[in-house]
Amino acid sequence: MKKKYLAILLACVLPLVSACSNDDDNAISENETEEQGIASKLLKHYQMMLSQFCTVDSTSAGAVVYHPRLGEAIEATQPSVYYVGVESEQEARNCFTAYFFMCDSISGEILQDLLTVDYGSYGYVKYTPADGRSVWATVDVNLPELKDVVSKIVFIPKAKWPTNYSSPFYPGDIVRGNNGWLWLCVRACEGGRGILMTWDGGTKSETREDHYKLYTKVTGCAPKEAWDSLAQFYYSDVAGFNKMYDEIEKATWLKNSESRLLEYDYALYQLRYHKHEDNTYQVGDTWDNEYVWLAKFRSVWEAETYWVKLKKDCTWVKGMPQFECDKYYFKRDGPIYVPDFRSSHALYFSQQDGNMTGYTKVYPTN
Repeated sequence: MKKKYLAILLACVLPLVSACSNDDDNAISENETEEQGIASKLLKHYQMMLSQFCTVDSTSAGAVVYHPRLGEAIEATQPSVYYVGVESEQEARNCFTAYFFMCDSISGEILQDLLTVDYGSYGYVKYTPADGRSVWATVDVNLPELKDVVSKIVFIPKAKWPTNYSSPFYPGDIVRGNNGWLWLCVRACEGGRGILMTWDGGTKSETREDHYKLYTKVTGCAPKEAWDSLAQFYYSDVAGFNKMYDEIEKATWLKNSESRLLEYDYALYQLRYHKHEDNTYQVGDTWDNEYVWLAKFRSVWEAETYWVKLKKDCTWVKGMPQFECDKYYFKRDGPIYVPDFRSSHALYFSQQDGNMTGYTKVYPTN
C-alpha cells in the first residue's frame, strides 16, 4: 500500500519539479489553459470595453453603478434606450467601433451588413445599419451586467435631435473646473454627450511588481472616443486650433494657474508644434492580470495598454481622421513598454446630467 501511495505521489510531484527546473520557456506549452488563474481573452476585452463604454460610481452600500458614455436617454418612457445624433451611417459605425473594438478587431464578425462583438458568457453587442430616413443604425446591447442600464443605442440623424437641447460648451472652449483644473471641450453635447479633456488630474496609479518586473498600472485616462473627438476637432480646422493655442498661451489666467494644459510635450503642445512625434499617450485604462507561470512556478503579471500618437499627418479610418493608435503588451519576463504620457482625463456632460455646476468658460470670453 505504501509503495502504491509513493508511486502516486511521485507521479504528481515529478512534473512540477521538472517544470520548476526547466529554464527553457519554449519547452512549456503556451496554451493559456495550462496557466493557473489566467483571465480569458474574452474577459480581458470585455473589461476593457466596459471601462471605455461606461463610467463607474459606487453607492454607500458598495453597489456598482454604471453610466454609459455614449448617447443620452432622451425619452422618459424608454430609460434604457440611448440616442446619438450623427451625420451618416459611417459616422455611426465609427462611433460603434471606437467603443467596442478599441484600436484592433477583438472578436468582431462582419456578415454583410451585420457587425457583432461576442463576449461569450459576458454577453454581446450587435450593430445593424438602417436606411437613414429616421435612424442611421442601432446597437443591441445584450450585456447582463448592464441589463438595467442600457438595452439599445439608436443613431439618429443629427437634424432630428431635440431642438430644445443646446450645449453649454463647444469645441475649442477652455473651461475652468471647480477644483481649478482647466479643460478643453472637444465635443459639444448636440447629438449626444459632450466631452471635456484635461491633463491636470483624474487618473489613478497602482504599483505592480513580481520577480521580474516593476511597473505602474494607470486607470482613468481619457477613452478613445475623447481622443477621436480631439483628432476631429484638430484636423477639421488646424489653423483655428493654432489660433486658439497662440491666444491662450499668452493669457494671464493660464500663466497664473497650475494647469498642465499647454505643458511641454503634452497633447496640445504636441499638436501645435509637432515635436517628438513618437511620443505616445495612454488611452483608457491599463488592463493587467496576475497568474502563476508554471514554467518558473512564480506569480507574474501580464498587462496591455492602448496608446495614440499625435502626428502632423492624421490617420484616416473609414472616412474620419484619427490619431495613430496601437497597444503595448508584455507578459512574464518580457520587456516592459508603457506609453510616455499617462495623464489625460475626460469628463462627459449633457443638459440632463446637471454636472456642469461650477464649470466656467474662460476662453473665448465673448
